[in-house]
Amino acid sequence: MKQNELYQAIADKVLNMMEKLGTDWLRPFSDSVKQSGGCYNVITKKAYRGINQLLLGWAGYGSPAWASYKQWAEKGMPVRKGEKGSMVVFFSLIEIKELDATGKPKKIPMLKNYIVFNAEQCENYVAEPVEIVEETDDKQRLEDADIFFQRTGAKVRYINQDRAYYSPMDDEVCLPNIDGFVDASRYYSTLGHEIVHWTGHSTRLDRHKLGGFGSPEYAKEELVAELGAAFLCAQLGIDNEPRIDHAQYLNSWMKVLKDDKKAFVKACSQATKSLDFLNGLQ
Repeated sequence: MKQNELYQAIADKVLNMMEKLGTDWLRPFSDSVKQSGGCYNVITKKAYRGINQLLLGWAGYGSPAWASYKQWAEKGMPVRKGEKGSMVVFFSLIEIKELDATGKPKKIPMLKNYIVFNAEQCENYVAEPVEIVEETDDKQRLEDADIFFQRTGAKVRYINQDRAYYSPMDDEVCLPNIDGFVDASRYYSTLGHEIVHWTGHSTRLDRHKLGGFGSPEYAKEELVAELGAAFLCAQLGIDNEPRIDHAQYLNSWMKVLKDDKKAFVKACSQATKSLDFLNGLQ
């Protein structure tokens, strides 16, 4: 698939999910997939990252196990005739004629894709029992989340207002105390959203661009923060509750995707970089 066609296919898929699922578009997984920690490759045992977790989750299968047509055949579980695969994407560096500062051919990232199939699409498939790790109790999970956010070193100020935001000028996250939220999950998903904004400061990932409320730049950064918070909550074992303002952003995100077919792939990449940055501070 050509580059433009690939970006368009992804944009169309995301737009369709936003329209179909509304504010739940970031929570596409079945209970069994969530219990297993997300979708993974059955041969390498590595979890798919970022956008690929969403693309595979939207496929609607109960098994978290995926692999290519050839990999399933080698495993003795050939894909059934007529089954339709699901797309996953990755970036590959390719050389171009232009030279870099050292005089060597410059390399640029090229988006590529390949097709994978779920275990439930294969012959000889026997439902594998999901290994359910003994769940950490709620109290310990929340303590772990507190430690995670404290270790980032981000300045968090609690305010007597019914709103949450990140202030680039003061480089601080502002939000109500946890008692001001409906539940702990809403508090931590909101804190995660603002902490992802915090990673974009010029002294960190230098992601913030000029653009007021309602601008494409503002919508793109909000999309990065929403995706980053979803990835972060999944890692911390906390339900990702949609923010109160999630619904109002849906229309602006959909407009951005219609105007810029590369926007979602870029947002997922930046959200993943934010998560990697935060993990590096642990």
